[in-house]
Amino acid sequence: MSVTVHFINSDTQLCSRLLGCFSFTERHTADELSKFLLNVVNDWGLENMVAAAVTDNAANIKSAINNNGWRHIPCFAHVLNIAVQKGLESVHPIIAKVKGIVEYFKRSTLALNKLKNLQQQMGCEQLKLIQDCKTRWNSTFHMIQRILKVKDSVLATLAVTNNELNNITSQEWELLSQCCNVLSIFNDVTEEVSAEKIVTISKVVLYYGFLDEHLTSNIYKNDTLHEVEKMATEIQNVLRTYFGNLEDKDVVAQSIILDPRFKKQGFSSDSKFLVAKTVLSRKLQSIRIGTENTAAGPSTAYPQTAQTATTSSLWKTFDNKVNSLIGQNNPTVAGIVELDKYLAETLIPRSMDPLQWWSERKHIYPRLFEVVKRRLCIPATSVPSERVFSKAGWC
Repeated sequence: MSVTVHFINSDTQLCSRLLGCFSFTERHTADELSKFLLNVVNDWGLENMVAAAVTDNAANIKSAINNNGWRHIPCFAHVLNIAVQKGLESVHPIIAKVKGIVEYFKRSTLALNKLKNLQQQMGCEQLKLIQDCKTRWNSTFHMIQRILKVKDSVLATLAVTNNELNNITSQEWELLSQCCNVLSIFNDVTEEVSAEKIVTISKVVLYYGFLDEHLTSNIYKNDTLHEVEKMATEIQNVLRTYFGNLEDKDVVAQSIILDPRFKKQGFSSDSKFLVAKTVLSRKLQSIRIGTENTAAGPSTAYPQTAQTATTSSLWKTFDNKVNSLIGQNNPTVAGIVELDKYLAETLIPRSMDPLQWWSERKHIYPRLFEVVKRRLCIPATSVPSERVFSKAGWC
């Protein structure tokens, strides 16, 4: 198990910085983990800069994060792995048959060469079978996907090298095909949510919605095989247990609102959006911004004339009245004005970078920008950091 801590840097850049990915076991107590993580944070001088901790769902890890007073975000990819592994138990017999065939070709050089020659003779792409890894569900998906793709050449090879393994029935081939169709979207989501250079925390509710809708449609299809229906139901139950209340987490809800690609459209219902908007409005009221940051931005900040400077006393009452109306002297009003103005802007295309958008508007929405720096830096999964430490040989 691992924990990844993400923090905000002290300047105005939007970024996500990796503190660390540490490997633990269930033998470590929550207190031990809590002290260790706190010591690392203190050693790096990051005491007040932790945005959130993204971890798996081990009880000792979660307790350690809570003990340190940090926000906890469950690793999205970890939950997907739990859910799909649970679902795959429903189709274990056919998965075992496929594993047996794959292992045979991995062991037998003769069979592997025969497969390669047959693929060449049949004018097919020369592809090897893929062996799955017990801890990574998507490796099982790739194993199924590959054997379906090279089915004809595999069966032809088994017929002359080991006909005993040629024991998958036509109905079981259909079962594998349906399993592949159900799991394909999970592979797509896993790959996208594990990306290293894009904002992902604001997408988790949408991801969950896509997955739940996909599973429901497969469960109620007339031609869905019983085993596949059971697999999809098992996966859906696990996802609903972990993700059913995602929007109730302030960090997640605020990240959705503050992503200019989604805003209100990223929520499952209007009521969820309104609750999140109310909470964010209250948070904005507590943010104080210095005068140098409250300018409307380069596009609307006009230089003062000499006459304005020399006659400012004449306009004092008027200026105070206008400032009170636009909220410049009232943090409560200013925060609400910023939020309403931001929400009124048109959504940007999903392909655009929300961090770049905010970087260009940090002076227009200074209070919102302060919250953005503490929300959009959080990844939905710890996979990117684990990947870095794995390559370095530290995990």
